[in-house]
Amino acid sequence: MLQQVIDTRNALKLILISIPGTLLAFFLHQPFWMLTTFYAIAATIPYGTHKSYNLALLTLIFLFAATVLLDFLLTQSGIYFIIILSILSLVIGFIETHNPQFKTIGAYLFIGIIYASFEARIYLTTPTFFTLTLLLLVSILSLLLGFLINEKDKTNDFHINVIFSKANLLDYYVYFIPLLTTMIIWYFFDIAQPQWLMWSSLSVASLSIKQSRKKIQQRLLGGCIGVPLGLLIVFLLQGGNIVIHYLSFIGIMFTLRGIKKYTLAFASRCFFVVIFAGSHSLHIGGIRLLDVIIGGSVGLASSILFTCIKQGWLTTKTHRNKQAGQ
Repeated sequence: MLQQVIDTRNALKLILISIPGTLLAFFLHQPFWMLTTFYAIAATIPYGTHKSYNLALLTLIFLFAATVLLDFLLTQSGIYFIIILSILSLVIGFIETHNPQFKTIGAYLFIGIIYASFEARIYLTTPTFFTLTLLLLVSILSLLLGFLINEKDKTNDFHINVIFSKANLLDYYVYFIPLLTTMIIWYFFDIAQPQWLMWSSLSVASLSIKQSRKKIQQRLLGGCIGVPLGLLIVFLLQGGNIVIHYLSFIGIMFTLRGIKKYTLAFASRCFFVVIFAGSHSLHIGGIRLLDVIIGGSVGLASSILFTCIKQGWLTTKTHRNKQAGQ
């Protein structure tokens, strides 16, 4: 029964990866060490797609360098962040359109860059070169620990086709529109936890309205279950303590791939996020639900827009072909 819910291999891998950063954050009283866990997990989850240790390591280094740069740009102006993320969304949309196997890699590039950039802004206010070097080394160590539990099959047949097709031009914008919309909302309204809003829109966005509707329903259900349960636990614990705080962080990381059912995984993630917030749980829980609703609505609206435009374009093309044939 438990094996139908828990992905044992991934669960152990994610927990093992979480240990170095969490222990350093706990004993040194420096939360920024938790970023190392996030970098390593964002690099190791796509391993199941490409089966390449070298690519996983390169992904980690790219994520680290990109978020350090974006963290710096965020302190200058949000416009730079919006421009770079918009370009990235087009690149990922372009590659994924012709390479469906790239979806997991693209997703965790988004997750890693968006989440780590905003978290680094909170925890790494004035990072030194020495601190950044240590962060990168611990991130790599965490990634190597994850390699210990990787699948035995090391067959590497992963490749990317670079093709441009006018027929798929609209598909390339599948992530651009929802991400740009949520970034504009964040920029003008300065909302809290903007990373949740952005990823909620990207998570729901799809070229299929049916898939988008299903995803937003799953996320809403998960949020409505996980947030209240988390608030209940915080109330019973009377605000929680430092040990619970860091254990809940490991719980958040565990839910990224340790639970097979998406709705249950998202509910569990919301549950741990609220507990992680401790005394701020009520505020964070409300923001979490609001971001799920607004971000998900943006993603669904984008999917509807894409579908309408595509159907209109196909109808026009068919009509022109018929006229040309007469």
